[in-house]
Amino acid sequence: MVMRIVGSVGLIVALLPTLGWSQAPAPTESQVTQARLKGVEFLKSKQLDEGSWEFAGHEVGITSLCTLALLENGVPQSDTLIEKGHRYVKRNTKELGSTYDIALAIVLLSRLDEYGNKQMIRDLGARLIAGQNVGGGWSYTCPAKVTSLILANPESRPKPQDGVGDNSCTQFAVLGLWTASRTGMDIDQPMAAVARRFKTTQNSDGGWPYTSAVANAADKAAVPNPSGSAMTFAGLFSLTVARANKLRKELEQRDLGGDDKTKPGTSGSKKSTTGSAKKSEPKKEDKPDEKKDPAAEPSDKADEASTLLKDPVFAKGLAKAGEFVQGGDQARYFLWTIERLGVLLGLERIGGVDWYAKGADILVKSQQPDGSWPEAHNDKGLSQTAFSILFLRKANLGSDISRLLEGEPEKAFVLSSRADKPRFATLEEAIKAAMPGETLRIDGDGPFKMPHVTLDKNLAIEAGYGYLPTFVYDIGFDSRGVRSRADKDPEARYMLKTSGASVTLEGLKFEFEPPEIGSVVSWTLLRVAGGSVRMLNCSITEEGRKGAALIEVTDTAQVRLKNCLLGGGRAAIELVANGAQEVEVENSLLFSDQCLSVVKHATAKEADTKLTIRGSTLQGTNVIHAPSVATPIAVTVEGCLVKTDGIGQAFLTADNSNKNRSWSGGDNIYAVSKWLGASGRPVSSVTDPKSFAKFWGIDDKTSSAKKIVFEGQRPNKASSHRMRATEFALGAQSELALSGTKTGMQFLIVGTGRSFSRFRESSLYSDWKKTLAAAP
Repeated sequence: MVMRIVGSVGLIVALLPTLGWSQAPAPTESQVTQARLKGVEFLKSKQLDEGSWEFAGHEVGITSLCTLALLENGVPQSDTLIEKGHRYVKRNTKELGSTYDIALAIVLLSRLDEYGNKQMIRDLGARLIAGQNVGGGWSYTCPAKVTSLILANPESRPKPQDGVGDNSCTQFAVLGLWTASRTGMDIDQPMAAVARRFKTTQNSDGGWPYTSAVANAADKAAVPNPSGSAMTFAGLFSLTVARANKLRKELEQRDLGGDDKTKPGTSGSKKSTTGSAKKSEPKKEDKPDEKKDPAAEPSDKADEASTLLKDPVFAKGLAKAGEFVQGGDQARYFLWTIERLGVLLGLERIGGVDWYAKGADILVKSQQPDGSWPEAHNDKGLSQTAFSILFLRKANLGSDISRLLEGEPEKAFVLSSRADKPRFATLEEAIKAAMPGETLRIDGDGPFKMPHVTLDKNLAIEAGYGYLPTFVYDIGFDSRGVRSRADKDPEARYMLKTSGASVTLEGLKFEFEPPEIGSVVSWTLLRVAGGSVRMLNCSITEEGRKGAALIEVTDTAQVRLKNCLLGGGRAAIELVANGAQEVEVENSLLFSDQCLSVVKHATAKEADTKLTIRGSTLQGTNVIHAPSVATPIAVTVEGCLVKTDGIGQAFLTADNSNKNRSWSGGDNIYAVSKWLGASGRPVSSVTDPKSFAKFWGIDDKTSSAKKIVFEGQRPNKASSHRMRATEFALGAQSELALSGTKTGMQFLIVGTGRSFSRFRESSLYSDWKKTLAAAP
């Protein structure tokens, strides 16, 4: 009999103690963290030299599961163990036919490199489609030699296999297909069959069994198998994904049809896309004989889509699931199925039980001295430990599903840190109502108009899960209520300004497209007039070539960017030298005429500018531009890909002098033709990384000069609101294409949308939050 990573739930439960859900207090955060760390160390210790973990017949599946568990629990993607696991899975998928292994491999390959692994993910997804049986489910195996070619022609797909399969294999296949669909793969037919399966095979008590005797219509006389705990959650999870896929399809059809009046989950309500409520158009009276737009009427289908919990089948299943949670099953697989659904739907309690607190208590108490949890199915504790630390991590493998199910509310701006979570129609209203230190979440995509908004209080503004809030420039009103004129009013020349406040921005996209005003002015997208600004996975682009500074720092301030994309403008970051100014850029893309620019302040005589860029990718005319600035500037660049015409052709204060200038760092790869200069006059002695290091008096033996060719091959100054970090993956023509270099940004987590979701779903996001909490 083939060994299985996860088999019959009844058998798993039989192997484990069932002492009931403890009523003891929930473990502390420290206890949970220690349990996770011990579990991580156990899994690390069991990896084999070739990169796999041992589970006879399911090496790819267990390797994918263990690698994923390590990733979700804070082991960095660059860690050797993760890289070895990734390589092992990629090497062994060619004729992979196990349903469990295929699904878990898809999840891992997507998590690590959805872009580079796209074809492999689609091939594996095609095998899952080909492996679905007539009952809408899956058994242990799928056709192993199928490729994504069957996706182009549905007629070429193998006929559905006989049988009904089991619900354990089915839920893994559903997870794999949803993940694969992020590559653009159509899973509508398979998900429709999944929905039919679980709607027609639900037991009278509301649950689902491991395998159903009535999955085929011809077998309705058969006696149903008893409902199982984990399998009931498997049914709920599968119905959730099927519903999310249906909603996604409706959204796609709406977008293709140009209809922005209705959204699944909004009951036909029209979305506000303005950030300002100063003036509104007069309300137009309906004429008696005027034809109404039927799309604006509430839709039963849209209402049903927004209320999954009210669906009779789902509600009955959730009630039965609650009984199982109350009953005290302690199987790790069962706990993982609870965690996955609870996080996906945002349910803190199921069956009246705080499922996480009780599950964490069980796991902390049952962990073995070596960091593992008791084995099941001869897995040597590997799958059980992986499931356990995934539970403790509260990993959400489908935040995009969460967003689809919740729908987009009519009022997108919510003060999420308050218990009553009040909502507002515009950003300005929400900012006005917010108290210092609160968090403002945006549950909407926009585009939202931003008419030179000022933030003068400490706030965090973040994208809601699965959303991509996009802001566009709009001319607002001055203090008199009169429409602003950017040609006369400097306060109308930016989108967002922070003034002495501590502001955090996460997952937001800013598209700057100022209007023609008949005169040349200095535009700015984000102006930092003191205080501190921290940006995570934000995107700032200018497309119209008005020569804006994407971020402008005008006073003493601290600015930190992580996983951000800045494209276009005269400078990605421009500092007006004034007081102590610090800018730190990590794992980001700077694509601008001048990546960094420092300009002279009109009156300030003292300034101290510190600029640090780590693990990033830079393209433009210069890395640093500082004409006529005599005050000190210290630059640190580490682990970056630098494809610029020069490093700093107007960086030095005088010819061949590094007075009031410093440069440090290493492990950079340069593709530059000009290095250093003062007012455009080059330093003739600096021609390569070695002479560059000598000029600065630093010991940098790790930097080099190479030909850099990016896949997108985007020319300088050709910015676009649609540019993506993936365009800056190394192309085949680059000298580095096959080098496996880790220099430059990790482009899969740079920018908004899915990139932000990837980062947010990892434990690295928790580390980011802790860093913010510890900041002064």
